Amino acid sequence: MFLNATCKFLTLFLVLICGMFFIPETFAETINYKPYQESIILLVDQPYQQAHLTISLMSKSNEDFIISDQFEEKIKNTEGLVSISLTNKEECVIGVEDETCILVSSSRMNISNQEQFESVQEGARIIGNSLIEDLDNIFLASTFSKLHSVFLHGGGKFLAAGDYEMSGVGIVSAVYTMPKQSTEHLLNIMGATLLNKEIRSSEGFFDVAKKISENENSVFTFTIIPEKHRVLYILTTSLEIPTDQIDVYNLNPLDVINVDTISRSEYFSDGFFPLNSIISVIIYPENNFEVKEINSPIIEDLGNVELLKQGGWFTYSFQVNATSIDEQPNSRDRLDMKYFFGTESSVSKQQLEIRSVPLGEELPPQVGGCLIATAAFGSEMAPQVQFLREIRDNTVLQTESGSAFMSGFNQFYYSFSPAIADYERENTVFKEAVKLTLTPLLTSLTLLQYADIDSESEMLGYGIGIILLNIGMYFVAPAVLIMKVRKNFCK
Repeated sequence: MFLNATCKFLTLFLVLICGMFFIPETFAETINYKPYQESIILLVDQPYQQAHLTISLMSKSNEDFIISDQFEEKIKNTEGLVSISLTNKEECVIGVEDETCILVSSSRMNISNQEQFESVQEGARIIGNSLIEDLDNIFLASTFSKLHSVFLHGGGKFLAAGDYEMSGVGIVSAVYTMPKQSTEHLLNIMGATLLNKEIRSSEGFFDVAKKISENENSVFTFTIIPEKHRVLYILTTSLEIPTDQIDVYNLNPLDVINVDTISRSEYFSDGFFPLNSIISVIIYPENNFEVKEINSPIIEDLGNVELLKQGGWFTYSFQVNATSIDEQPNSRDRLDMKYFFGTESSVSKQQLEIRSVPLGEELPPQVGGCLIATAAFGSEMAPQVQFLREIRDNTVLQTESGSAFMSGFNQFYYSFSPAIADYERENTVFKEAVKLTLTPLLTSLTLLQYADIDSESEMLGYGIGIILLNIGMYFVAPAVLIMKVRKNFCK
């Protein structure tokens, strides 16, 4: 049961990680695009009680991953080959533990249709042996790998090595082994020999992978997947996370990495490449729940270049239904949120916070929440509320003077805002009046979007200017208008 569950989970994970990078080809005509892509995926499956953090670097160019043209052609022309993987996973297949494995996987059906092979196992061995010498050289194995066994994968389980069969569907793998190597060692070796020097020195998610590799429980995998006209190369560093350490209702992917900010690769600094660096959060919940608050903009349409430039979260739905382990992976409902950097090169921990509640419930009152605006515009996810939150978190709170101002302002604001918010919910007319009243404030705050605030003095200058502007709009202008009306009326 556990093995079947693990296989289903890993199959689902591979589908998700590859599916992430089908997006860019759809929009490649309107934005800049490079073959090299980097991703961070936090995948939480509550019914299976499993969670993984995976950093992936991938490309379909052998200029990004240094593989010779000759060997790439050999891979593409090897009939029936499905994939090649180097991994130090604790048990790469049943019976192989505490060793580094190379799996040369082929299509069972394809081998069955080739008359020169007497069995599926023989075909898998011949295909594997035709490639293993080149693979040992590419992977710089300190000792040459040895054939351990041939495994038939069928129906989510492994069949015994002695089960010869010429029919059926699925994958057969020739398994080669070598002494166990740590993820940190493999990543350093493979990074130095396989990754393009410019990519390797551009930091970004590769640096995050190096940080994760320091954990002794992390797993390294390098996968080669041949296609008709090209080859996909995927280098991943992953770490299994205990589910009791993840609160899906207060989630932040950077908590798992234990960093405050994360930067994308400088390899993309020479243009606008919004789809080449993605942070993805995927949750299969055990209870129905709904995302109520995020601290970054919502990208409603990935085809809208202007929205992509501002960066933020994209998702098809903020509501998710509970799933069961009995459901097929593709039919299970999930929260699937992807963060795009836009024109920015980094994102903070605060910007990636995701707060959720069981479906039908509301977030508890919290200092820092925009209570009046939320009640006026109907939701924590309303664009106007998001805008106020972004200005507060990403601009005002980034300086000491701004933080000091917010501390004093919060004491004043929360002394009366809960009562006003409650009355808004009870009285529609009052709610619309508040909404109208907030419009000048929202308009004035848009000025901060165009301000380049890099110091305390600039924050003070812009802050005082915005305050004076609002005093003028809300008090001086109405007072002048009233005086003029009164003067004309008295005449």
